[in-house]
Amino acid sequence: MSETQTSVDVRTLPGGAILNVRTRHSEYRLEVCDGPQAIVTVCGGSFFPQETVTRLNGSTARGGSIKVGSVQIGLRVEFENSSSRVLTSPVTAFEVVEPLPHVA
Repeated sequence: MSETQTSVDVRTLPGGAILNVRTRHSEYRLEVCDGPQAIVTVCGGSFFPQETVTRLNGSTARGGSIKVGSVQIGLRVEFENSSSRVLTSPVTAFEVVEPLPHVA
């Protein structure tokens, strides 16, 4: 998990990148589907027991102003799909795993 980087903007990550996020109470595995639109597949915690396609709105202290598209240590991550919004406990660490290049 990240020791030096304190935030990452999923909108800058390539499709297929994996983001492992640890919060105060749970661990999540995100796979970027559409970086510019912040669409990810997320699995983990009690909210996402199975892989779910959702939008990562960004990071927030308690649901107020939001740092759009970001995952930031110390803040909560907000996910949204057509039926609900989910707010995690504060992020304590994360790790970005870039996808392997395709070999022709």
